[in-house]
Amino acid sequence: MKRLWERIVALAGSNFGLKVLALVIAVGLWVAGHRDIERALEVPVEFRNIPSDLMVVDNRIDYVVLRLAGPRTLVSTIDSDDLKLLLDLNGAKSGAASYPLGASSFNIPRGVTVARITPRSIIASNGTEYPVDVIVFATGFWASRFLWPMQIVGRGGVTLEQEWGEDPKAYLGITVPKFPNLFLLYGPGTNLAHAGSIIFHSECQVRYIMGCLLALLGRDARALDCKEEVNEAFNRRLDEALSKLVLSYGGERSWYKNSKGRVTATSPWRLVDYWRWTREPDLADYELIPA
Repeated sequence: MKRLWERIVALAGSNFGLKVLALVIAVGLWVAGHRDIERALEVPVEFRNIPSDLMVVDNRIDYVVLRLAGPRTLVSTIDSDDLKLLLDLNGAKSGAASYPLGASSFNIPRGVTVARITPRSIIASNGTEYPVDVIVFATGFWASRFLWPMQIVGRGGVTLEQEWGEDPKAYLGITVPKFPNLFLLYGPGTNLAHAGSIIFHSECQVRYIMGCLLALLGRDARALDCKEEVNEAFNRRLDEALSKLVLSYGGERSWYKNSKGRVTATSPWRLVDYWRWTREPDLADYELIPA
C-alpha cells in the first residue's frame, strides 16, 4: 500500500487536487483487494481406511461443492486441485451411511509456508513472492488460561488456577467467587466474535468495577465476594445461549473452546444487554465483608 501510494503521488507531482484523487484511488484499490469474497469449488472425494470386506459402489459422490468465504487475498489463491474431501470409512459396515462434514473434513489451505525473507518481501514455499512493508510475528497465546501465568490466591488459600483449571467462569466475566476484590477486564465469556468492540466491553466492565469500589467505600466494607450461586446461574445462561450458536458446533476444535469443547472465551450476548447488566452492580449478588 505504501509503495502504491508513493508511485501515485510521484505521478501526481505538486498538484494537490491530483494527490487527493490519487489517495482516493489508492484506498479504493486497497479496499477492493481486501474485501471478503465467496467462491464455489468442486472438490473431489477421497475415501480412506475402506474395510477389506467392503467396496464403495456409489459413484454419485465423486465430488462435492464447497463454498469458501474470506479475504480476497486468500480465497482467490485457493484452487480446487489443492483440495480434497476426506471420508474415513474405518469401522464402516455395509449399507447406507451418513457422515457429518466440517471444516476438518477438507484439507483447506490455512496459509503458506514461509521459505525465506528478503529485504522487501516474503517468499512462500510455492514460489510466490509477497511484497511487505512490515512483518508481524504472531506467536499466539493460551486463550483459556486467563491471567496465566500469574498466581492469584483467594480465600482458603485456593489459587485461581486450581479453581478454574481449563474451565474459567466469572460472573459477567468480571468477578469470581472465593476471590474477593478481584475484578477482571476481558475475562471469560467477554470476547466479541460477531459484532462490536472489545473496547466497549472493557468500558462497561470499568464502569461496573468503579460501582463496586464506590459501594465498598459507602458501606465501610473492605471487600466483596461474588456469591457462588449467582456465578453458576449466570454461566448456565451463558452456556445455554452459546449452545445455540455456531461457536459451539461440536464437529470442530477452535481457540475459544477448552479441551472439553466448552466455549470459554466468547460472548453470545447483544451489546445492549451486556451494557444494561453492567450499568451498576447489584449488591445482592455479593457477600460484603466488613472492614
